[in-house]
Amino acid sequence: GSWSEAEVACVAGGYDGLATIEDTAEQAKFEGLMASSFVTYAWFGLNDLTIEGTFEWSNGSTAGYRNWAPGEPNDFNGIEDCGAIQSNLSYQWNDDDCSRTDFDGFLCEKR
Repeated sequence: GSWSEAEVACVAGGYDGLATIEDTAEQAKFEGLMASSFVTYAWFGLNDLTIEGTFEWSNGSTAGYRNWAPGEPNDFNGIEDCGAIQSNLSYQWNDDDCSRTDFDGFLCEKR
């Protein structure tokens, strides 16, 4: 589903929402979850939907940790506002079109 559908699914599943990744330990935890579940492309809570170029978490916080892939975020075609983790980018982050529905996973968490 889309990024917003993933956020709704997290809450419906009893989580607080899409994951907020605040340090390398959390990054490693989610990498492990993706690898063990064979997920290659997953939504997580980072986005710049409110102010273009200002990324914040879906819970509104602005934690400083970032793990962007080289050249990201690039807002390709001016339509990429939501965070995704890609296994083929060594689990680094990419900004992508929030309406994409072809991802094979999303990361939720209880905060």
